[in-house]
Amino acid sequence: MPMERLITMPNRLLCLYSVLVITNSIARENQNNCPKPCKCTYKRNIIDALDCSNLQWKALPSEFIFPSSVTHLSLAQNLFEVLLNSTFSNLRNLQSLNISHNRLSRMDYSCFEGLESLTTLDISYNELEMTTNVYTPGIFRHLKNLKVLNIHGNVRQSTIGQNYPDVALSDLKMLEVLKIDGIRGVIFGDGFQELKHLKILDMTSRHADGFCELIDVYNTTFSSLSNSTLSVLKLVQCSIYRIAPGAFSMLSFLTELDLSENNYIAFDGMRNASFGLNSTNIRVLRLNAINKHSDPWTLKYEDFVYFTETNLKTLTLHTNRITKIDKEVMNLLPTSLENISLRDNILTDAKFLQNINLLKNLVVLDISYQLDYSATHDDIRTQHNVISWKDQKQFTEKAASNTNLFRKKILDYPQGTYTGSSSLHPPNNPRRRGDIYPLPTKLRKIFARSLKLGTLPVPALTFDSNNSVEYVDLSSNGLPAWYGQWSGLHSLRVFNISFNGIFHLAPDTFGDMANLHSLFLNGNRLGKAIMQDKHFLTFSNQTKLTYLNLSDNGLTDLPKYIFARQSSLEKLEMQDNLLSAINFQMKSLERIKEINLSNNTIKDLTHVNMEEIDYLGKRSNFTIDLTGNPLLCTCDQLEQLRWMADSKPVFRNLKQYICKANNDSLVRLQWLDDLVREMEIDCIAEEVILICAVVFCGLCFILALAALAYYKTSRLMYLFSVGRKHYNPLGTITPKGTNIQDGEDEQMEFTVYFSMEPSLDMNEFAGQLKEHLQNKDISVCIPELDIKVGVKETVAIVHAMNNSACILALIDNRYMTSFQRLFEFEVAVSEGIQNRFNNLIVVLLKDLDSKHLQMNDIVAMFCRENHFFDGRKSQGRLFGELENEIIRYKEFIERKK
Repeated sequence: MPMERLITMPNRLLCLYSVLVITNSIARENQNNCPKPCKCTYKRNIIDALDCSNLQWKALPSEFIFPSSVTHLSLAQNLFEVLLNSTFSNLRNLQSLNISHNRLSRMDYSCFEGLESLTTLDISYNELEMTTNVYTPGIFRHLKNLKVLNIHGNVRQSTIGQNYPDVALSDLKMLEVLKIDGIRGVIFGDGFQELKHLKILDMTSRHADGFCELIDVYNTTFSSLSNSTLSVLKLVQCSIYRIAPGAFSMLSFLTELDLSENNYIAFDGMRNASFGLNSTNIRVLRLNAINKHSDPWTLKYEDFVYFTETNLKTLTLHTNRITKIDKEVMNLLPTSLENISLRDNILTDAKFLQNINLLKNLVVLDISYQLDYSATHDDIRTQHNVISWKDQKQFTEKAASNTNLFRKKILDYPQGTYTGSSSLHPPNNPRRRGDIYPLPTKLRKIFARSLKLGTLPVPALTFDSNNSVEYVDLSSNGLPAWYGQWSGLHSLRVFNISFNGIFHLAPDTFGDMANLHSLFLNGNRLGKAIMQDKHFLTFSNQTKLTYLNLSDNGLTDLPKYIFARQSSLEKLEMQDNLLSAINFQMKSLERIKEINLSNNTIKDLTHVNMEEIDYLGKRSNFTIDLTGNPLLCTCDQLEQLRWMADSKPVFRNLKQYICKANNDSLVRLQWLDDLVREMEIDCIAEEVILICAVVFCGLCFILALAALAYYKTSRLMYLFSVGRKHYNPLGTITPKGTNIQDGEDEQMEFTVYFSMEPSLDMNEFAGQLKEHLQNKDISVCIPELDIKVGVKETVAIVHAMNNSACILALIDNRYMTSFQRLFEFEVAVSEGIQNRFNNLIVVLLKDLDSKHLQMNDIVAMFCRENHFFDGRKSQGRLFGELENEIIRYKEFIERKK
């Protein structure tokens, strides 16, 4: 080899190497640069996903090149009309392609060339009609690995000549998911026999521009899919009117069938659809809204005759206007059932629940939202407010009907034990004593909210303790009172009875729920019930409770040790109440992380509050929320504000706190440090001035006293002697010389105690009634006339009421504004609850307007529920009725003694 050639060889190799390096760097630069105006997502500095959607493209720009590294490409929401040959030929790594929501009406024969790695193709919502001209046989031949194909939303109406493109689809040997429109009267052709891996067929029409119009489902409609592994078939909103018996029997791998929102199938169609399902592997059957155009319906024994031999686990029957289910239906449902949902029906008879324990494997039961329920939480919160007298009769009848609805249906109350009124007294014998309600042993969740139960009070109940119930939702049912313990729910972890308007809660209601973790009591009226729990029993057994919601309950105060045993509590919600101070002990809440006291009436914090908050803040990441409280930032709160500035992390949303200054201006605590510095200067000056003023006033007072004592010695001695005669700190000397201690007045007995607010009209009415009763030898106590002066007023009232056979409340608008009268009324009601004997007689003398009705819930409840005598009757008739009622009480008391 010539020497010159040997010398030039390295140079040539060097040139070739340089060309390769330059070429690779240019290719790498193209790989890394995102083509405009598209958006890119990178993976290891290489373009992985390319989003060219919503660019109003009718075709690809001539200079546009897809980066070959792209694995996910979106061309959705454009204006493409044709997919041209070799459009994606350089995208060998592409795995998903989205060309949905364009105007495609034609696809060239080789438009998918080069997409051998593609697994997902979405060409939905275009104008690709199901004809062989559009879906040319072989058009999908390059998509050897395609698993998901969406061609839904391309058909606008069923026309002659359209057919499922079985020949074109037969090339997709690996296809697993197919979303396609439904065409009237067309069956799936022989080409679908090649789709042996097909698992999901979705023909659902959920969008306005979707289409599925099957009308009839024949025995042969899905016969070509018998060789596939089809497990999920969704035919939602497919305008199905008729289903042939056994239409799905050939789909041996079928596990889920959804026929929802085919409004005209009804339960005859359901029976046909269930025929032959025993030869499939059916596990989930959804039949929601299939009976919307039929009259209210009773589910009968024959509707479920083909369910017995299936292994069904989930059955949903939402929105089907079902009013009743025969008890025998439970005998036909397969014992394999784990989930039953009957939401949003109009059940007026729920006796079938008495046999629910036959479903031994049931895990979830949902019967929520019955009787076309559509009320919001605000409606629930106000539904127990007193209504006008004009609508009272209608309300009472409605409440009674709703109460009777579930009296015999769910709890099996004996007839005549409850009349539908929300009385303060519990219903008598709600079922036979000692009855135990059986539940399926595996049942874990019960959803029964928004059932429109009216004003049905809840008695004590005992459930078979051999149950696994962990979650119970009875919220928004309008249940005003709970009168006893719910026993047997030992596994219960979540209990939701929120938004019921509950005003009475037995202290032992949760006594047998030791494993409770979350308790929802918000949206009720438990302020008085919790305050009356003097022994702190309400939550005494909930030692594992981690979440407690008492918000929106009208709480004005809380017993100090109400949460003494909640050492595991992590979150306590008490927002939207009327708490003016934090009087409950927080230190016992050792694991607490958050206390929400927003939107109450708290003005400042005590030293004890600050010490406890510091203690909790050191133990965990504790926060407290006081947003929306009318905090004060005067000199009296300066120490508190200093402490808050040092404890900022403890206060959630501190920047949103607003406090009121001395000059009534509102200050945001966003700049708390600056506020404290300004207040320190102002308050020191104010403190000095105040001390000087106090010292000056004190000296003046002392000098004035000295002068008065010097110049008025004789006058002061006279006043002292007069005062000494009328006041004896050791007791009062009676004419007989008997020493009576304060509060020990004579225990005079009366037949009837008059509770009334004096006025001209009221005095005249009471005088005439008193004269009438005394003529009948009935003694009367009018506190303003018959209670001795000198005895404490409240003590005297209680003594007089306790020594009366009955209390007669004469009510008008003035009555509702009197503290003393309302005190008398509540004493009478409380005594009635404790003694289980209501000796209160209410006489409504005039119509009460809504403003006065809202002043006291208990008085309003008595007026609303017709527990009163109408003072607008003729006087003679009213006096006679009251006389008979009073004599009845008097005789009862005498027999009791």
